[in-house]
Amino acid sequence: MSRHFARASLAGKTVNIVTEMSKNAILDSEGFKAIISGDQIQAEEKHGQPFVFKPTAAHVFAANTLPVVSDSSDGFWRRWLVVDFNRIFTKADAKPGLAEDIVAEELGLIASWLIDAAAVVWKRRHFAETDTIAAQRRAWRGESDTIRQFLLELLEEPGYGFGNATDEDRGDELFVENKVLY
Repeated sequence: MSRHFARASLAGKTVNIVTEMSKNAILDSEGFKAIISGDQIQAEEKHGQPFVFKPTAAHVFAANTLPVVSDSSDGFWRRWLVVDFNRIFTKADAKPGLAEDIVAEELGLIASWLIDAAAVVWKRRHFAETDTIAAQRRAWRGESDTIRQFLLELLEEPGYGFGNATDEDRGDELFVENKVLY
C-alpha cells in the first residue's frame, strides 16, 4: 500500500478488503501504519494531481501465508488481529446452494447479530482480542523476527541445548542466560 495510486483507492472508502495479500505486501510499515491509523497521507490517481486525505476505511486482509515484516515495533504489531481459519474443506464437504439457503432463512438474524456486534465494538472502541488471536500474532511476529529465527536454528544444532525440540517444547519465549529474547 505504499504506492500513491493504490493509496488513492482508499479515499472515501468504508472498508478495504484484500482477498490475497502477498508475502511482500508490507514492505513500507510506516506508510501502512499511517493508513491503518487514519493519519493524513498523500495519494495520486493515475494522470491526476496528488492530494492529501485521511483514510477512514476498516481493513480486512486474507492471506495463505502471512507477509514477512521487518518492523519490530509494538506500534505495528498491536494493530493486527490475526484470525487463523485452519479448516480445510474438500469437495465432499461442499453443500451446493448453502449460501442461498442461509441468506433465505437467516439473513434477518445475521443482520441483527452484526448490528449488535458493531454496537459493542463501537462502544468499546476496539475489537476484542482473544488468547488465540494474541497467540497467532505472537507466532507471526516470531516468524518475522530474523534474529530470533537465527537463534532458534543455532539452538537446533547439536551441543547447543535444544536438540530437535519444537517451538511447543520451548514455549513462546526464548531465554538466553535467563533473559527473555522473545
